[in-house]
Amino acid sequence: MKIVDEMKKNILFLILAIFLSGNLTLMAQLKQANLLFDQFKFSKAVPFYKKAVSDKNEAIRKLATCRLADCYRMMNNAEQASLWYANSVIFTEVEPINYYYLGMSLRTLAKYSEAEKAFQKYAEKVPLDFKGKLYAEYCNEIMLWKDFSPCAEVKNAGVLNSAYSEFGSMFYKEGLIFTSDRDIDLINDRNYLWTSFGYLDLFSSHPLDNTDFWNGMTIPIKLPNIFNQPYHDGPAVLLPILRKYSPHVQQKISRERIVLTYKLIT
Repeated sequence: MKIVDEMKKNILFLILAIFLSGNLTLMAQLKQANLLFDQFKFSKAVPFYKKAVSDKNEAIRKLATCRLADCYRMMNNAEQASLWYANSVIFTEVEPINYYYLGMSLRTLAKYSEAEKAFQKYAEKVPLDFKGKLYAEYCNEIMLWKDFSPCAEVKNAGVLNSAYSEFGSMFYKEGLIFTSDRDIDLINDRNYLWTSFGYLDLFSSHPLDNTDFWNGMTIPIKLPNIFNQPYHDGPAVLLPILRKYSPHVQQKISRERIVLTYKLIT
């Protein structure tokens, strides 16, 4: 009988040890996720938060869900952001700002009817902030614009577009210069941990047919190192004195601040 009792005790201790070990592991992962989030390493924080969203503790699930939504928003992933913000507003006493960000992500996805409802909910909860009512009206008005006759033709820019970010385009000589984070460093793993993509660099492209930008462009090439430094570069601005202004960002991140240094290239 003593042997049986001893075995029962050992089994209980083992179960308790496994339970405590699992909780400690989860808390360590959540702590690591929060640390990465505070360091703006959103792409690295995502896997840790995903492990926490299925926890039995509602407070942990709520925190992880809201933080996941914030991570995807900061990574400009509107589809995932809308999914997790929709999950976040299910919790009780959730911060009203989650309704606003839900509306913004749905608006980006052209889901205007759903976005309008999210903005209206935000306006109800934060009536002193005019943005909720204003964006709800925008979403309603854009449905009316769909009935207008087209006044311009919009065409996909082809090779200028990629799965990554492209923005800040400007005409330069016979072509274009624009900013993109499409250049991912797979060998040295020197990617921007905010998005897990490459650092922003300047690229150039020229029309395939002389100066006819409408009929296709050459495959973009990265500008020389004088324009592109190790961290973020761009967008570019052509000043009247024909100097090239390109923000070369020397980045130093701490929990308190981000220090950015800029250069003027002539």
